[in-house]
This record gives sequence, structure tokens and C-alpha cells, in this order.
Amino acid sequence: ETLPEIDTATIVAVEIESKEFGDFALYHTGAVGDGDGNPSTGNWRMEKPYSNVLSVSETPVTEQIVNYAGFSFSRPVDYKKENFALYGLEEPVTKLTLTCEVSSELTTDLVKKKIGLNIGNQLENGDYYVNLSGSPLVYTMTGANVRGLVDIDADSFVEKRFSLIFIYTISELEVTMGDTKHLYEMTHKELVEGDSSTRESTFVADGVQVSNESSSFNTFYTYFIKPQASFVLPADTRAEGEPVLTLRYKRTDPAYEDLFMEYFPYDDSFYAVRINGVMMYAVDKRDVDALMKGINEYVPD
Repeated sequence: ETLPEIDTATIVAVEIESKEFGDFALYHTGAVGDGDGNPSTGNWRMEKPYSNVLSVSETPVTEQIVNYAGFSFSRPVDYKKENFALYGLEEPVTKLTLTCEVSSELTTDLVKKKIGLNIGNQLENGDYYVNLSGSPLVYTMTGANVRGLVDIDADSFVEKRFSLIFIYTISELEVTMGDTKHLYEMTHKELVEGDSSTRESTFVADGVQVSNESSSFNTFYTYFIKPQASFVLPADTRAEGEPVLTLRYKRTDPAYEDLFMEYFPYDDSFYAVRINGVMMYAVDKRDVDALMKGINEYVPD
């Protein structure tokens, strides 16, 4: 049997269904550029194992996809589908499905191609029985290879820096803390000189023009990008009381989604953040308190 040649650059989705290793699913949004304006997020999202779709870091995705460059089987075992039950492949313990976008001979459009690997019982030596989806042939694969394909630490994929939003993707930032409201308006221009380009931004804070010579607003904005997710909230988390802080980001480009972040009390150490109506992360209370203090103390110059 000819094993599939997998070009990792064409992989657009990974799905793992496993009673042994747990479920996991990634997909590429199909967008280009820097995703949602977070420079570390990119365009990959994680659907499983968490209840919400989460942004993920580019580095672990790249490292994981390298493992799918090709399947390496140890030895052939059987060639009869009726014997699948002997190897745990009639109802596989683990299924890996890769979706690739490849060129078609019939059209100029890319077409999606699925490659499936079924993983069955484990042998005494640590190897596993495996077969390709749709094939009657059974092989063994080393335990190390199997784990490299399907044993995923999902938490390491979560992009914890959810608030790291490029300032040039924002046209307005509205802040609400109780009865206090602030509006920060900004415009961004790209200046091209020869082969190089720079961005020039202007800021208006609560109707007051910030001096173009001032760097205070950029320093002030670092408070907004500091909060990080400490962990993903349980699926049944509900908002308690009123938000202590609300941030509404209006974006410069329709390619970037407007953001509505609300911080709610969670416990003595964390706030819960709800993003566009979905409870997402627990955030260190100290970072959010520092952000609110910075907002209260900021004076445009």
C-alpha cells in the first residue's frame, strides 16, 4: 500500500477523537495576515476540547503539524477487514483526521482532501495497531509515533495573551467603569518612503487632542495589553453581578472583529472575562486592577 504523502503546508484542519488521549480539533480560518490583530495568534482556532472556540498560538500549531509530515508504520500485520475487531480497529480507540487543501486536475480551485488514521489496541511492547481509513490493511506503529500524532497538551495551544491587540487595528476604544466612561479615538496613517514604511498615529482622549510629540498614550495603552488568561473558564461559568470594567474596541478594518470585553468578579484572585458575549478566561486580578488604576490616573498631554 502506498502511504499518503502529506505536505504540512496544505493542512487546514486536524481532528482527534480518542478515548485514550482525549478529543482535540484545530482549523485554519482561511484568512491571511495577522488574524484578529494579535501578532501571536494568527489564523488557527481550537474547537476541542474546550466548550468555546479559542485563539491559539502559532508556535505550538507549527510544531504539531510537523509531526504529520508522513506516517511511519513498523510492520504489516493483516489484510482482512473482517479481522479488525482483533486489533481494536472495528471501533478504533483513536481516530486522527487531517484535512488538506490540494490542487485539483479538474478545477483551478483548491479542493479539500481528508486523510484518516485509525489507532486500535496497544501491544505489550508499546506499539499500536493502526490502519488508514478506507483500507483493509493493518500495521503496527511505535508508541512514540502515535503519541507524537495524537497525544496533545491542549492547554499549551491556548493563546493566553488575548488582550494583545495591535493599536493600529483600533479606531475607538470605549471604557466603562461603573458610572465612569472614557472614549479614546485614534487614526493611523501609513507613510511610505522609498522601500520602507512607517505608521503615524494621532490620539484623542475624552475629546482632548494628545500631542503628536507625546509618547504618553502608547505607554498608557500597555495597561490594556498586559492582562493574560490564567486558565480557560469551565463551560458552566456564569457572569456574577455587574462588570467592573467594560472595553469596547472598534476596529479599523472589517477583517478584524470588533471586540466587547467585560470583566466580572470571579474569586479573590481572578476576574472572569467575557468576550463578545462568551465567558472565556480567568484573568489575574492584579493586572486588571492595575489597568483600572492606569485608566483613572491617565491625563492626556
